[in-house]
Amino acid sequence: MDEIAKEIGVETVIQQGFTQYDPTYAKSFAFVPYEQALAHFKRAKIIVGHASAGPIMYAREFNKPLIVFPRDGRLKELIDNHQIETAKAIEGSSSMIEVVYDEANLMGAVRRAIAKAETSLSYEESPTLFSLVGYMRDIIQGMKE
Repeated sequence: MDEIAKEIGVETVIQQGFTQYDPTYAKSFAFVPYEQALAHFKRAKIIVGHASAGPIMYAREFNKPLIVFPRDGRLKELIDNHQIETAKAIEGSSSMIEVVYDEANLMGAVRRAIAKAETSLSYEESPTLFSLVGYMRDIIQGMKE
């Protein structure tokens, strides 16, 4: 995303977590409190994230185009392939979501998402996406209690 930030000319903010990479063209942070993360989602033009609860829930809640780029267990990024399975479950559930499995396809997806952000597109009702988002929200609410 750092290299893509150089090309697209749109402010890019990266949550880099535990990685040691120091972005050149994008702003970055390791971790922030929940409220600050929420503010980043609200301000974003588009959201690019892994196939995890936060990006999926908040992209829909704030009506932001979402690019899902799942981590891959086969590359030892995770202990299993649950993100690939999640990505496949939501793939095609909305015109506002694009799933990308390969870095070579990321730039095109970013350009398409920016174009969507500049229109009046919004999330369609999707039973699959609705139930998945509800399930994830219930889990997160339970963790906060």
